[in-house]
Amino acid sequence: MVESVAACIKKYFALPSRHVVYHLAEGEAVHLNLPRDGLYHLLGLQYLRHIPLLQNTKAKLPILKKISRGEILQQQIASGCSYAENVEDRVTYFDDFHRFFEDGQCKELVRFNPKAVSRTPGGSQIEADYMLYLALNENEKEYLHLFLRVNPADGNAYPCSFFYRANNDFLKGQRKRIPIEKVELL
Repeated sequence: MVESVAACIKKYFALPSRHVVYHLAEGEAVHLNLPRDGLYHLLGLQYLRHIPLLQNTKAKLPILKKISRGEILQQQIASGCSYAENVEDRVTYFDDFHRFFEDGQCKELVRFNPKAVSRTPGGSQIEADYMLYLALNENEKEYLHLFLRVNPADGNAYPCSFFYRANNDFLKGQRKRIPIEKVELL
């Protein structure tokens, strides 16, 4: 298990590819780009607004680099009042993040319908086109979720949210599931 935001940054920056293609059973393909500054949001650092060093959300990549170099410490980040609620699980389960890009790990791509999420009345506030999920423990229904939003300008998908849940509330009610035939790193 990953224990610090800095360790997550190092793992993310070391991913073997920044472009992943999911070849789907319906004959289409979803192209996923993994920009370096996108990790800021995936780790939930936007929820730590009260920490002055993290407030400049326009400078996401420089903030990530400062954390990676030890200029912003884990204890400063973890002191945030919403760290435990919004960041801690993302950091803890980041060891499994790379599995979203390994062939055979994700069995299907879900066309995400936020209104179908059962955990909240009216659905989820996540604005995403797709959802990938990994079952961490089939018996206890523990899941990692990665949400993707398609940019109409280039047609590529970009990650917009990543988190752990000890239930399958985000999967219940999702009707459009497309089998993934192959995952390719470019």
